[in-house]
Amino acid sequence: MPKVSVIVPIYNVAAYLPKCLDSLTGQTLEDIEIILASDGPQDCHDICDAYAVRDARISVIKDYGSYGASVNAALKIAKGEYIGLVESDDWCAPEMFERLYRKAVEIGADVVKAGFYSVVGKKMKKSSVPATVNQVVCVEECPELVRGVPSIWSAVYKRDFLLKNEIFFMEKRLSFIDTPFYLETLFKAERFVFLKDYLYFYNCNNDNQSVKSEAKVLDGVIADEFVYERLKKLKNFSKLKNVFYASVFSRLLWNYGRIAEKYLDEFWGAAQDYVGLWKDDCDDFSFFSPREKEMFDALSKGQSRRNYEYFRKKVKRIKLFPGITLLRAVTEKGKISYYLFKKILIFRRKVKI
Repeated sequence: MPKVSVIVPIYNVAAYLPKCLDSLTGQTLEDIEIILASDGPQDCHDICDAYAVRDARISVIKDYGSYGASVNAALKIAKGEYIGLVESDDWCAPEMFERLYRKAVEIGADVVKAGFYSVVGKKMKKSSVPATVNQVVCVEECPELVRGVPSIWSAVYKRDFLLKNEIFFMEKRLSFIDTPFYLETLFKAERFVFLKDYLYFYNCNNDNQSVKSEAKVLDGVIADEFVYERLKKLKNFSKLKNVFYASVFSRLLWNYGRIAEKYLDEFWGAAQDYVGLWKDDCDDFSFFSPREKEMFDALSKGQSRRNYEYFRKKVKRIKLFPGITLLRAVTEKGKISYYLFKKILIFRRKVKI
């Protein structure tokens, strides 16, 4: 049994694929298997086949039709004690899987995750790392982890943990399907560890990345609804529901700023339908930022997107002290609302004018 099975979903990345595969075949942890799940086109198939000839640890599966279907097929044949996922236009530090695996075995972890660099142009920016580095945690102890960047790479997952908990990928051809996988592993893992090391390089220079498409209008909402339907059945969801709902709005705001103007009304309608499934269940807004709470109020009350935009233009934010913001909002009905924020809402006053 190999120590780690590394799964690489591949689609239209011929220009970046050799660098990715070189970083995997050069890992200091040699007892690994590398499963290349290629959806083409032919130049990607050819690169995969060439690497498989040179390295017996590499196997190739082809044409499953989507990112999720490819990864699920690879998971079914993986033999490793742990599973790693690597995007085909990214690359890894040579020692990444050795460090992750050693820590996982040392403490019997379900998941071990390292930090990563975002590579933009020639610059590299470090990801944020939780304060709980090198500590065994579960999400109930550190609910703020739910608001973390939903990245699934730079990590190893115990294969038995994934199988036992029936954690798999959506098989529709969508963007953002890593979000459900990230959240489901986080909610179900009993032993989760973050390393302070930065061992993965997330390449933001590929213009063909699906998340950069302004026409990918509903993918994020569909992926979020998928994971909500799975998480709400868990015993710990009632304790974590409000931080999950806040994380939803972090993603909705990001998508709102990414989507082309002509698609925003369609996105807004889908978001209203999704939020309508659970808006009455959200009863603690301490995890929400001011902007997230604004969007929640607009969507949950059925406000139109144009009214939401009007309200946003009337909002002024004044930083009083580090971490403390005064928000002054003028509504269309001529009311002024003042909010003083220090992570949570601590003061509110309405004045009629």
